[in-house]
Amino acid sequence: MMERNDPAHVFLQSKLQTTLSSVVPHGQDYALLDFPDHSNVGDSAIFMGQLSILQSVHQSAPAYVCSMRSYFNDPELALIDGPLYLHGGGNFGDLWPTHQIFRETILRNHPDKKVIQLPQSIHFNSDEALEKAATAIGMHPDFTLMVRDKQSFDLAKKNFSCSILLCPDAAHGLGDLSGSQQATIPILCMIRTDSESGLTSEEIKEIHSYGPVQDWLEDTGESRLELKA
Repeated sequence: MMERNDPAHVFLQSKLQTTLSSVVPHGQDYALLDFPDHSNVGDSAIFMGQLSILQSVHQSAPAYVCSMRSYFNDPELALIDGPLYLHGGGNFGDLWPTHQIFRETILRNHPDKKVIQLPQSIHFNSDEALEKAATAIGMHPDFTLMVRDKQSFDLAKKNFSCSILLCPDAAHGLGDLSGSQQATIPILCMIRTDSESGLTSEEIKEIHSYGPVQDWLEDTGESRLELKA
């Protein structure tokens, strides 16, 4: 696992900040949309990295944050003079259609705003869904798509009419975590059992030999951090 003060991580964090700084003016307020109110811990890390790197670029916290479920074309968004950022990760496409529907809704509802998709991976099974996304993107006058892998970059360049940037995953925005609480076990394996698992039964069996295993999509309460006032 890459340490947060590892030179490679420092480079990726710097690249992330440089890429963002190249597309947004400093000092504007901004919104961060599609807060991950689900139990995918990878998305939680990405969100915290986004908060850190965006505050560094803008010198302020987001003026507005919403989840996919809490967004109702709120009038507060009309007061924001800066960009609308969409949460990064791996849900750009038709594997997770509700997030893609939300993304395209934002593009339709806010043609007057700069919309920036934070680093995503892209996957479409359906040509129809890909064409629908391309239409929504093509109709927006100021959309920037940041992708976190070369395959997604190539797909986007071929199909989408917008600014496309190759950029490290936003979780690298977390910075140095060397002062965080030390681990109590050598290895904890976080696996997933949904459509993105990609693991065979033999591979899962081998993973169990390394130590405790948890499915990061299941919230049993045992691994949850309880915050009390």
